[in-house]
Amino acid sequence: MLIIIDKRIPKEAKKRLSHFGDLVELSTQNITYSAISGHPDIFLCQTPKSLICAPNLPENYQTIFKNKGIDFILGNNLVGSSFPETSFYNCLVTEDYLFHKKGHTDKQILKQCEEIEFINLPQAYTRCSLIAISPQNFISSDKGIEKALRKHRLNVHYFSSKEILLPDMPHGFIGGALGLHSNKLFVIGNPDFHSWGNEFKALIKRQDIELISLYNGSFFDGGGIFFLE
Repeated sequence: MLIIIDKRIPKEAKKRLSHFGDLVELSTQNITYSAISGHPDIFLCQTPKSLICAPNLPENYQTIFKNKGIDFILGNNLVGSSFPETSFYNCLVTEDYLFHKKGHTDKQILKQCEEIEFINLPQAYTRCSLIAISPQNFISSDKGIEKALRKHRLNVHYFSSKEILLPDMPHGFIGGALGLHSNKLFVIGNPDFHSWGNEFKALIKRQDIELISLYNGSFFDGGGIFFLE
C-alpha cells in the first residue's frame, strides 16, 4: 500500500505512518504557493472508481503510481498558483456523494461520479475542511459546509480550525490533518493538544473507529493522508 503525504509533516508522524505502508512524500516547486505545494488534496482526488491526478503532478509521482500498479486518470485542469486554480481536485467523494462547490470541479472527476449525487457546498476547498468517517457521518471545520450537510440530513460534527497548524498560514483545516483507512482514523497530531480534543475522541469512539495519533503535538494540516492500494 502507498501512503501519500506532504513531505513536510512532522518526522515523528512519518515514522509512525511508515509502519502501515510505503510512504510517498509529495513535494512540488513552481506550481502553487508554498503552504499547499505538497498537499495531496490539491493534486489528487480519490473516487470509488479511480484516482484522479492533476496533469501537472510531477512525473516522478506518476511513475511511482504506474510502477506500483495504481490505476489513475489525469484530470483536465492544471493546478495553478492561486485560487481557484488550486481547488479543482479538492473534492470529497464517497460511495454516495460528491461534495464540492459547483463550477470548481475538474471534468474528469464529474465524469467518474456521474452516478452519485453532487452536493454543492459554499467552500471550494472541500477536502481540506471535510472528511467522511462513515457513509453518513462527517467531520468538518467549516460552518458553511456544516450547514449544507445538515440540509441534506447528514450527520456532521464541527471542530474549530483555529488550533490546527499550517505553516505560513494563520491556521489549517481539519480534513488536512486526517486520513481514514480500514476503520482506522489517522491523525497528524494528538487530540489532547486541543480544547475540543475530548469531544473529538468521544466521537471517534462512538463510531467504533480506531484512532491513531501519529505524533504528540497539535493537529497539523498536511493536505490529508491518502491511502492507495
